[in-house]
Amino acid sequence: MELKKITVSDSQINEAGVKAETTSRVYNLDAPVIADVDRLVTSTNMVNDEYTIDGDQPDISRNITVTVTAGDTADTMGKITVVGTNYNDESISEEIIPVADSTVAGSKAFKSVTTITGSGWTIDGSEETNDTVTIGIGDKIGLPLALEDISEVMVAILGNTITTPNAAIGDPITLEETIIDLSSGTYNGTKEIVVFIVD
Repeated sequence: MELKKITVSDSQINEAGVKAETTSRVYNLDAPVIADVDRLVTSTNMVNDEYTIDGDQPDISRNITVTVTAGDTADTMGKITVVGTNYNDESISEEIIPVADSTVAGSKAFKSVTTITGSGWTIDGSEETNDTVTIGIGDKIGLPLALEDISEVMVAILGNTITTPNAAIGDPITLEETIIDLSSGTYNGTKEIVVFIVD
C-alpha cells in the first residue's frame, strides 16, 4: 500500500501572542475490506499452543478479533497472544481474552501477524467438548502517526461520504493504538479512507 500525504503549515497566534505553527496532513489509508472473523485462523479447536495462520494477513493495519464457539459447557478461556508488526513495521504484541460464544476485538492495529498463541485454556469438566475459535480482523484501522488527542482527526471520508471517525488513542500513546473506525459507512474493499489531521 502506498501512503499518500499532503502537508500544509498554517501560522497561528497563540494565547501568549507568540506565532505558532500547525501542520495539516491528508492521508489515504486505502480501501479496507469488511471485517472478517476468520481471515487469519479458520475454525479450529482451542489449544495451549501456537495456532496455524491458515488464512490471509490483514489487508491494511487493523485490529484483531477472536471469536469462540462453545461446544457445550464453556471451557476456561485463558488468553490469546498476537505478535506482529504495526504500521511502521515495528514489533508489537497484544493479549486478547476470549469470551465464549462472542467476538472480542483487540485495540491494536496490526499490519502483519507473525504468531498467534493460546495459553491458560482448560477444557470444561462436564461434557469435555472442545470449544472452537476463529481469529480475524476487525473494524479499527491504524493511523500512520501517533496522535496526542483524538480531536486532531478533523475529517474522515469513506468513499465519497464524510463519516464519523470514532478515533481512539492509547494510554500511554502508541502508534498501534492510534486508530479510527469508519465501519458505520460500511467497508467493502473499494471505498478508500481519506483522513484529514491537524496537529
